[in-house]
Amino acid sequence: MCTCQCGAESREGTTPYEILAEKTPLMHWLASHTHGTIAYNDTAARYTIVGYSAEKEEKTWNQLLTALCDPGHVGEMYTSAAPYDPLFWVLHPTAERLLQWRRVLSAKGWKPLNETWGYAHHDDTSDLGRVCNWEPGAKLATCKVGTCPGHNADDVLPFEGLIVDGEMPTNAELYDFIDPTNPALPYVYDTFEYSHCARENLAIGWDDVPHSYL
Repeated sequence: MCTCQCGAESREGTTPYEILAEKTPLMHWLASHTHGTIAYNDTAARYTIVGYSAEKEEKTWNQLLTALCDPGHVGEMYTSAAPYDPLFWVLHPTAERLLQWRRVLSAKGWKPLNETWGYAHHDDTSDLGRVCNWEPGAKLATCKVGTCPGHNADDVLPFEGLIVDGEMPTNAELYDFIDPTNPALPYVYDTFEYSHCARENLAIGWDDVPHSYL
């Protein structure tokens, strides 16, 4: 099994801080998830760690980069090759079932859902809102704000005959097809009950359902 690492050539001639803050968007993500511990200092024009000396900061940046460069065996689920992991095929129907429940709530007029096509970045752990390109011979990837190909409404999926024989559907066409109110959909989920959520007092929409339907 392969492991991820940062080659020595990618770190040559640059400091850990420069890689975290300038060569990649990692420092931005760290700052947004550390509740003010790591913050951008306008006076110093750089990210700083509250209460740390410059020497301790540099040591910490090095430790962070070293840890990030050696995540161990992350598995296929960490990459775009996730479909090779059998768990992928369990997780996605689970997510689709929850999406269908949300669309049912909207279709009934109980909880509106904005289904305008779009792709927003929310600084999630695996979504830094950047598209990175590795040029041949480059020490580091060149990254820019953007959306990876495949997320747009009219991007075509490589599943011929999934909806119409001999044709490959777009993302938008597949999204419309799996609408729970589509009479042509060849499957239904038997229930939208989430007992584990109820045990944690998470209603996930059931509090919006009129009592007459319960």
